[in-house]
Amino acid sequence: MKFGRKAVLLGIAGVIAVVLVSGLATTIAPGAFGQTMAAWLQAIGSIGAILGAVWIATEQRKQAADRDVQMELDDRKTLFDITISFGRAATRSIERLDAYATIEKLPFHVKSKTGVEFLNLERVKDQLGQLPIYRLKDVDAIDDVIEIQRILTDITTRAPGVDGIDFRYLELLNEKTKLENRVGNLRLILQQVQTKSAGGL
Repeated sequence: MKFGRKAVLLGIAGVIAVVLVSGLATTIAPGAFGQTMAAWLQAIGSIGAILGAVWIATEQRKQAADRDVQMELDDRKTLFDITISFGRAATRSIERLDAYATIEKLPFHVKSKTGVEFLNLERVKDQLGQLPIYRLKDVDAIDDVIEIQRILTDITTRAPGVDGIDFRYLELLNEKTKLENRVGNLRLILQQVQTKSAGGL
């Protein structure tokens, strides 16, 4: 905005200068020569004003485009942050479930500790599914999010039976490692996005 005001003030000052010089030329050299000189100065001033207006419009468009690109980068960073947070929440739930793995079978009901962790994983999976991951604008990042969803689906679809949960078939440590790797990849890609943003696009 500051730049736009400066340019407008410079344009107005240029037009005033042309008018003053035209008036001075008419006063100093009356007659046909003075009128011709004034006409030429007015024509040059008009062309200058048009060029100034074009230049101002171009600069304003460039600034608007830069703002749009910055807003898009900020949106991407926010989406990465949300996705990484969901991944970390899922990792914590898996860690808590793994703490129960010392017992081969554990009674299950929705309000039990294990039931709560399964519900948490289900929620994270559903929330990830609602994110517009195409706006991450990175094929690897999108692949990481899809893989995180697949890992969570693998865990949550092994629904506990009436007899309880048999942790031997959950392979929690293996799933946790895969999940952490995908979250780590997302962090690396986010760092690249932040570097691009800080580098002035």
